[in-house]
Amino acid sequence: MIASLTLRERRLIAGGLAIAALLLAWLLIVAPIAAGFADRAAARTELLSRYERDARAIGQLPSLRRAAVAQRRDRDRYVIATPNATVAADRLKERLSATVLAAGGEVLLVEDIARSGNVVRARLAARLDPAQLAAVLTRLRGDPPLLSIDTLTVATDPQAVVSRAGPMDVRLEASAATAAPQPR
Repeated sequence: MIASLTLRERRLIAGGLAIAALLLAWLLIVAPIAAGFADRAAARTELLSRYERDARAIGQLPSLRRAAVAQRRDRDRYVIATPNATVAADRLKERLSATVLAAGGEVLLVEDIARSGNVVRARLAARLDPAQLAAVLTRLRGDPPLLSIDTLTVATDPQAVVSRAGPMDVRLEASAATAAPQPR
């Protein structure tokens, strides 16, 4: 037979059941609602930061457009605009030899070097005196499209007197970026 519970035991059991009911109500009702509020607050914070980022990006659009227009305008200063890499390599070789000839030097050899991507390369061998070499390098450095002088080798007669330097054998490798011509 089951013994009857004392008043104190009944109160303890009732208190335990009340605490269990409150805990169950918290876990099933209040906690999900509180988590929903926290999730929505985090989402609101993320949306506000995204809105601020987007507003800054939209504010930068006019300056980005001006920069894009300036880059399109200056594009021919940085690339050889040709329909293909073969024509670009020919233009690079023509520019190298024309620059040497304009400075009064003698072109010995102009040839292609292996291409990579949108970059063409050429090798030039010439005979120049020091003043002509300086003029060639200055002109190659300043005239568009800008070139990258990858290697420069200068050889001279070891018997030459320093004060009266004669012609030097110069080997120069240059590269330039290429791109298709812009539509007008």
